[in-house]
Formats: sequence, structure tokens, C-alpha cells
Amino acid sequence: MDNVKNFFAEREQAASGERRALDECITKYSQATNDIERTALQSYSAGLCLIDLDLHQDRENWKIDNDQTTQRMTSYFQSSQYKNAFARLMGYSFYMKQPSTISWISERIVISRTAANAFVKDCLAENWIIPVQITDKTRGYWAADVLITGLEEHAVYTASKVESLGLSAKAAKLKKARKCKVSLHSNRY
Repeated sequence: MDNVKNFFAEREQAASGERRALDECITKYSQATNDIERTALQSYSAGLCLIDLDLHQDRENWKIDNDQTTQRMTSYFQSSQYKNAFARLMGYSFYMKQPSTISWISERIVISRTAANAFVKDCLAENWIIPVQITDKTRGYWAADVLITGLEEHAVYTASKVESLGLSAKAAKLKKARKCKVSLHSNRY
């Protein structure tokens, strides 16, 4: 009987040592995973900073180097973050074939209905957006061809920046690092 007790005591002691070794290994792996995630995040963030800096510089050139219509449109939509968001919302509305109402514009961009009306009025006067009758009593808006052209040129510009900086690969690495970290923490015994 003592042999059986000794056998189980030895097994328990061995298992305890194995658990400590495993805990130490997991702790080291967890730190390495954190370091990998941090490095991937910093690399991706640095790339985004470069895109934003380049975009800032290039926007100033776009205000000068284009025809008068494009200059006016670029200056208008770059004059505030809300007008910039309004341009994107009008483009999105066009692509989805879902006109945006004043209420939706106000809610989505987080501006007052008065400001939304002013943006719409300004852009209708310049023919940058198109009114779309939704129902007998409801009117919405979406981007006109000139705004769509500008948005698509911006998309091509951004895609080339993302590609030149390898941001797609950096985003994939960041996603893998985060997935690995989540997996590690969720599978810990």
C-alpha cells in the first residue's frame, strides 16, 4: 500500500513541476506574443502616419494643380472634417444606391440638421451632389459624377500608398499577432 501512495505522491510532485514549467513557458510565450503584436502595431501605425502626412501635403497641391472645378471642390471638402465626411457619405450613398436624407446626414456625420442643410445647399449649387426623390415627401441626395470621379481618384491614390508602404501585409501581420494572442489567452488551461 505504501508503494502505491509513494507512486502517486511521486506522480503528483512530477505533475506539479510540469505545471510550473508549463506556466513559465506560457508566460514567456505570452510576453513574446505581446512583443510581436506591439511591433506589428507600431509598424502598421507608422505606415498610416506616413499616408496621412503624404495626404496632407498632396491635398495642398491638389488645391493648386487642378482645374477650377476640382480646385473648388477639393478646397470645399478639405475645409473641415465634417465636409470631408459629407463627401464620403454622398459617395457611399451613390455606390449603395441609397440616397441620404438630411436626417441621416445629420445623424451619420454628427452635425446639426442646419449644418447638413447648408452642406446640401452648397453642393447642389455646385452640382457636386444630386437630389433623389425617395417618396412623395422624402428627398435624399448622393454624389454627382464629378464628386464620384474625385472620390475614385482618391481611392486610387490611397491604394497606391497602401501598396507602396506594404500596409496590406502589415495589417495581415497585425491581425495574425492579435489572433495568436487571443488564442493563447483563451486556451490557457
